[in-house]
Amino acid sequence: AMSRDVNVDTSKLMPKEAADAFAYVEDGRYFYSRGPGVKGADDSYQAAQILLDHFFTVIDEHINGRPDHQHVAVYRSAHAEELTPFASMLELPAAGEQGTPGEIYTHENNDFRVWSVAPLSGNIEWVLWEKGDTRLVSIQQNELPTTVGRDCELYEDTENFYELEELRSCLGASEPATP
Repeated sequence: AMSRDVNVDTSKLMPKEAADAFAYVEDGRYFYSRGPGVKGADDSYQAAQILLDHFFTVIDEHINGRPDHQHVAVYRSAHAEELTPFASMLELPAAGEQGTPGEIYTHENNDFRVWSVAPLSGNIEWVLWEKGDTRLVSIQQNELPTTVGRDCELYEDTENFYELEELRSCLGASEPATP
């Protein structure tokens, strides 16, 4: 994967066939342990609920003008172990399709690939937009506008904006903090 960044030939150390095999095994491991998992279960990504609630807490603190939260932006760094469950919880494209119980994950039956969900320097960005009483949240994954699953309804005539309370409700986040 680093061949795009460094002029080095690693094929003697890791032939492409071996790299593909290791990637396939890693995709399967992440699919079940931190990714979308199987229909009817959320244990593979439920630990990300804390992060989801924190996103909303930061927004609520900003809206309520809490003196302990005067930041314009909040950045959190994480590894694939946290980014993958968060993307799966949000049902972002390529991260949200759960498998069928009893059917083994394969590249042929599911688009989940850990390298596309949580690449090096991967990120999920939420931006709060306010105009009067209207509060919208836009979401990007790896610097590209994206949508969330979970039947979240987009704001009228937009492609990746959600009303704050619609997003909170459809994602099953905690209730808003009170001032």
